[in-house]
Amino acid sequence: MAEGSGLGLAVVRSLVDLMGGSIHVDSRVGQGTSVVVELPVAKGKDGAIDAPQRIDLRLPVLVVDDSRDARRAISDVIRALGIDVYEAESGHAGLAEAARRTYQAIVLDMQMPDLSGYEVALALRKPDSRQRDSFLILVSAYNDLDDASTEGVFDARLDKPVSRRDLMSALARAAQRLG
Repeated sequence: MAEGSGLGLAVVRSLVDLMGGSIHVDSRVGQGTSVVVELPVAKGKDGAIDAPQRIDLRLPVLVVDDSRDARRAISDVIRALGIDVYEAESGHAGLAEAARRTYQAIVLDMQMPDLSGYEVALALRKPDSRQRDSFLILVSAYNDLDDASTEGVFDARLDKPVSRRDLMSALARAAQRLG
């Protein structure tokens, strides 16, 4: 019988959570594992599947995260809302991408190997930065992160795994503030 680290299931759980679904696992020694994923689908009056909710952002969103899976999961939710999204795989790449165009919102992972999300945010908040007014969203796997140290730098904070509802709420606030 094959054994793994369980990391794949953690990634699936994060993706399902981002999509507003649920996952149920039943594992029995010697018999195997059953995994059931349920994803919400809204049906209109005529029985057709409704499009996902849209959030009106004038400018695109940048997602900066060194984890390809986390970056893509967040980006997929944003795209499903009808928002243009760009991605960067590191703090330095995020700063380079932020110099190319103006973003309405930037999602920054706190823990990256080259620059932390906080260091990137400080650079983006400089008076000469084209992103100084962008809505900055901190994403962190560390629930014990001191909010006082990031206050005034980030406009929103989301804990990993990021839920679709929380991400949509933060983007809706970005649309209201900068709309």
